[in-house]
Amino acid sequence: MTDGRPGRAEVEERVLAYLRRELVDAGVTVARDTELLAGGVLNSIAVLRLATFVGQEFGIDIRPADFVIENFRSVEAISSYVGRARGGDGDGGRP
Repeated sequence: MTDGRPGRAEVEERVLAYLRRELVDAGVTVARDTELLAGGVLNSIAVLRLATFVGQEFGIDIRPADFVIENFRSVEAISSYVGRARGGDGDGGRP
C-alpha cells in the first residue's frame, strides 16, 4: 500500500505471530480461518488481550460496539475489521 499501512496479508501475519507467541498453547495450530472463540482456541481474557494488541499494533481505537464476535472470530475477520476501522473496505490492499 502507498500510505504505509500494512496490507491484509501483513495484518494477518502479525496477528498470527502474536497469537502463537503470546496466547496459544504450544502444539495448537492456528491458521487464518481458525475459529478462535467457537473453536476453543482462546478464552475471554485472551480475546481481551488480543483486542488490546490489535488496537495498539494497528493504531485503531476499538469502540465497544466493535467488540463483537464477528470482528474477532478468526484472523481473517480481525484483518477485515482492521481494514474497516482504518477507513478502508477491509481488503487491506489485497486484490
